[in-house]
Amino acid sequence: ATNTFDITGDYTKVSPYKHVLESDMREALNECYLGDVKQSLPALPSFRFLQRDRLTNKMKYPSESKYSSTIMKVDIVEFDPPGFQLHIHSKGRVYASSLVNDLGEILGSSAHLTHLCRVRQGDFGFREALHHYDWNENSISQNLYLPATDPELKT
Repeated sequence: ATNTFDITGDYTKVSPYKHVLESDMREALNECYLGDVKQSLPALPSFRFLQRDRLTNKMKYPSESKYSSTIMKVDIVEFDPPGFQLHIHSKGRVYASSLVNDLGEILGSSAHLTHLCRVRQGDFGFREALHHYDWNENSISQNLYLPATDPELKT
């Protein structure tokens, strides 16, 4: 485990992991991470935990140590201790680093996020992504997404 819940942080705990079985992980994921869940925030949050305060319009870290999320499905894609890979289908914001950290604790071990690949954000999927080397005024305006559900935004 690390103080940021990911690979960028300093180690706070190193635990045995050989007792963790894939079946135990699957059971923990199904019991603890489906539906509405409360996620822990790290003791030393990284920049991605910043939120805009609506009153002051300044960026700040959340005052609560738990964050609510909705997770529809979690699959174990790969299980090769001490590593594992998950596919998480969620509604809204999910902190994968928090999920991995908490999962390690539930399983009597410790864990932190080493890699994240977001394949969907809201209505945008990986296939619809505009790669950074294609960013220019023309390509951005051609790929601007205007939801069909809001006629006010249509041009």
